[in-house]
Order: sequence, then structure tokens, then C-alpha cells
Amino acid sequence: MNNIITIVIISLIGIAILVGIASWLDQRANKNRPPSAPLPELGPLGKLLLWIARILIPLMIFSAIGAFIFQSLLLLSITVASLGLYILTGIIHQIVRRTGK
Repeated sequence: MNNIITIVIISLIGIAILVGIASWLDQRANKNRPPSAPLPELGPLGKLLLWIARILIPLMIFSAIGAFIFQSLLLLSITVASLGLYILTGIIHQIVRRTGK
């Protein structure tokens, strides 16, 4: 039981560090970025892709933690598949975002 608590605490600390670094990098990029033309508003397909990505992230995190805790190859394959779908969704979202669909 003690090992599970340690894994959860270390995972939460890691996630907090990643979120902190991401927000710091975003603030730094916004300072150095010149103002540009705004992108068109998202259409239904863009919003759908955004929600798919939002669902894939927790699925990927929980299956990665579960694969580590339970040493399950099924959960590891779910993690890898979620990561692949997230990357594919991101590429498609970039294309859709520029067209405004």
C-alpha cells in the first residue's frame, strides 16, 4: 500500500512540475511573440477535435499510471494508442484551425 501512495504522490508532483513549466514557457512565448492576425473561429469539427484531445489526455495519463502500478501490457498499449491518436488529432486540428472549419 505504501508503494502505491508513493507512486501517486510522485506522479502528482511530476504533473504539477510539467504544468508549471508549460505555463512559464507560454508566458515567456507571449512576451516575445509579435502581434499577428487572429485565427478564424473554430467550427464544429475543430471543437470536436479539441474535445477528443481533452479526453485523450486523462485517458493517457491514467492508463500510463495503471500500466506502471499493475504492470499491464494492455494498459501500456492503451497509453501508446492514446498518444498516437493525440498526435494525429493535433495535426488534423492544426489544419482545420487554419481553415476555420
